Amino acid sequence: MNWQKQLETLMKKTISPIVMSGEEPIALNRWLIKKVQNHHPEQLDAEPAIDPKARVLLPWEQVMLQRDEVESNWRFYISERADRYLEVNEPFALFSQHDESSYMYACCSVHCLQDREMLVNLICYYPSPVRVWINGRLVFTSHAEYVNREVHARVPFHEGFNTILVECPLHLDRQLTCREFIIKLNPFERLTDLRKQNELVDQAWLEQLKHAYHIIVDSHAVCKNDDQVPVLKGMAQPMCFSPESLEKSLELHLWDAQGQCLAREQVQAMHPFRLSFPQDAQGFYRITLTESVSHRTVAETHCCMGHIADAVEMLRERIRTRKDCNETVLESLRGLAAVPSLLQGMNQYVPADWMEQNLKLFYEASVYAGSADQILQVQMQDVFPERYSIMLPKSIDSGELIYTVHLPEQYDSSRLYPVVFYFHDAQGRKYPLPLPWMQWARTSEAIVVDMVGISRLHFADDIQVVRMIQTILGTLPADRDRIYGIGFCTGGPKTYRIGFLVPHLFAALASIVGDPRIDADQPEYEFFDNLEHTAVLAVCGVENWFFNSMRKADFVERLPKGETWMIHGFIHNECSALFNSRPLFHRLLEATRTPLPKSVKYVLIDPAFNHSYWIDEVRAIDFNHKHVSVQAQIVSREKIIVRTVNVKQCRLLLAQEEMELDCDLTLLLNGREHTVKLTDAYSALSIACTDTGNLSEQHWELWQQPLTRTDFKNMTDRIVVEDDLLGIKKAYVRNCTVVKPDRMEDPRRRFHMKLAYLLQNPFRDRYIAYNLESCSPQEWADSERDSPAYVHLLDMRNLHDGHKQLLHRLGIHATSDEMICYNRTYKGEYAAVLWVENDPSDQLLVAYNSDSAGEALLDLWNTFDENPLFYQTSILWHDGRWFAIKPSEATLCT
Repeated sequence: MNWQKQLETLMKKTISPIVMSGEEPIALNRWLIKKVQNHHPEQLDAEPAIDPKARVLLPWEQVMLQRDEVESNWRFYISERADRYLEVNEPFALFSQHDESSYMYACCSVHCLQDREMLVNLICYYPSPVRVWINGRLVFTSHAEYVNREVHARVPFHEGFNTILVECPLHLDRQLTCREFIIKLNPFERLTDLRKQNELVDQAWLEQLKHAYHIIVDSHAVCKNDDQVPVLKGMAQPMCFSPESLEKSLELHLWDAQGQCLAREQVQAMHPFRLSFPQDAQGFYRITLTESVSHRTVAETHCCMGHIADAVEMLRERIRTRKDCNETVLESLRGLAAVPSLLQGMNQYVPADWMEQNLKLFYEASVYAGSADQILQVQMQDVFPERYSIMLPKSIDSGELIYTVHLPEQYDSSRLYPVVFYFHDAQGRKYPLPLPWMQWARTSEAIVVDMVGISRLHFADDIQVVRMIQTILGTLPADRDRIYGIGFCTGGPKTYRIGFLVPHLFAALASIVGDPRIDADQPEYEFFDNLEHTAVLAVCGVENWFFNSMRKADFVERLPKGETWMIHGFIHNECSALFNSRPLFHRLLEATRTPLPKSVKYVLIDPAFNHSYWIDEVRAIDFNHKHVSVQAQIVSREKIIVRTVNVKQCRLLLAQEEMELDCDLTLLLNGREHTVKLTDAYSALSIACTDTGNLSEQHWELWQQPLTRTDFKNMTDRIVVEDDLLGIKKAYVRNCTVVKPDRMEDPRRRFHMKLAYLLQNPFRDRYIAYNLESCSPQEWADSERDSPAYVHLLDMRNLHDGHKQLLHRLGIHATSDEMICYNRTYKGEYAAVLWVENDPSDQLLVAYNSDSAGEALLDLWNTFDENPLFYQTSILWHDGRWFAIKPSEATLCT
């Protein structure tokens, strides 16, 4: 431990303010940093390379000395990310000449007034190797083959000064987009006292840390050593650094897919081990760590003999030959095996927890592959009894989406379960992450579904997510009155958004630091009417990087069933790791949906989503006006009050017995009484406005449709996505292909590149991955049946022969001089956007005949997100203006 004494001596000499308080939660952000070279830590517990000759440079020396001398000695560093509260440490750019033996060291000190235990949290947003020592003891270790994303440990700190040392390799085999680390210290008593926020801290998890370990391995892909013996090197890293955990006698066991124990080793925490495999080992294996006395399993991991992708492909071939093979199983294995290469293509490492989860699925598939054939096709839960991932093509574009299902303990497919959708943050982008506590525990109460949640101004992604929820609920034994949503970070706004669009979906939702994505200048507070009957649990991080807790608390106060927890002392990720917990989960499950409430307030946000409880098929008069709403209230057995704003049509789904209604009703509609006689036990009462002018002059027609009890139940519960009502926008939820002029033969190539880019990427916010295919007119003409919809960019002065034939086939007369549309002729300059339903592929025609008309199209598509004209099916630019055109009329839109 000479290096520890050298480090303490160095830190006592420096004038730099590197001491921080251990009395309150703190993120360490003031360090001494330096570089070392020719360091080769071959063992997981290798000591740090502390140079006793290195000194601390004074501030003015750093600008006078040569760069090598500056980097090889200690200098002061303070995180300067003011937009993140100075928590994020990014010192790596301060060093040059990185090679495989170059490492960065950072040290600081934490002062405590008394002996205390800390919950230490290491966070790497772009996972990369980091090792951490506290008071000379190695606490966290990782390397290029085992990378931490976020990890916790209970560590004792003593009275006085406690030293922290961080080691990071400066050379990586991939160029990370961003590289940073956070070390957050939380005095343990701050998690166990009686303040309100600790209601949500899982005390069972804090206790479990005392007995839990990580199995750190040198590689999840086991290779043979120089003696041609398959050997796995590793170390048992405790999650609690008490003397009991460090001195406990432990046993390591190696299990094959048949459940046979192939090897056993006695190990000690924080000491390297070597686990030998049989010479003929192949495929996937399970490794467990157990206490020698109690035989309790305290950790497990999985590994593969040889290259993981090759082993998965061999496994898929074995499964493919089985009579009970399910193609979904094969697709799931294919998608999971591709994760490492896909992340490497994005210059990212696979976090150890992701790798371990996927390897467990491969191991379970190996168990299935070695079992006896079944008569019937297996289901996913037959192969993966705890959790499984499904890969599906997206319905809105050419991409693929993934969701993960966690099954409850003692799962019974004949029983109806609550279903909880977890929309996690954008960190995984495409790959779903589990609820934090589900990495160490299971539930017997509900099915949990993990989905990526990114809420942006992207109606197509909203439709994709709702479609996926429909699909998922159709495959699970779901209790329709107990569907829930949880959202963390960007998943919070997504959860609110789905609640706004489909108000009758969730019985309750929980938002972890994320807030509703509504306008900052003129917030659409009316959207909260849609959550009138939804319980909303809001975890607000006061010290948050992205969201204003005051704004979020104000939103939740507007909700009749809202509750807020203000979290002090914990940063963004900790709000999920510590407070997105089992206690919160249990609070969420206490709520049950009221399927037929006495009153319904519904604001129509998107025409594709037009249903809420017993209000159905809401149609707007004009989406040029932002607000469209219906309020309906049953005030007695004989009377229903309905108030509409900008509504052309809607219908009420009524059940006499369940809703306590008499057959003779008075409907007070916008202040006017209408007599209604319910002729059936279940009925749909349609209401249509025949005069959409001034409210006082509106005339309404009412008619009934009898329903069966089953029809009524299906109609009130249904999750509606009517993309047919989206007008031009419907092309962008049907995985369309953009047909753009051939560059080699295009006289207006530069302009068409700009316009075609907007046609292919219409959303201003491009954070959400949205990929549409494109092709040339000739490629389209050769393979027209390959896409459900096409968007054609047509310069009428230079048309491809295939496009001339298409216009003729569709009955559209358009030339470089004029266009005839719905029996009206438009001469001179024009631009047109026409949606045409066609078999086998629908067509969106984007046509123009002059440079000015082309610029009008460019300007139009730059307003795609907010322009209500796109809800029309046909629009035309003529005489300098855009207007909607309909079969019966051509209405000028100003």
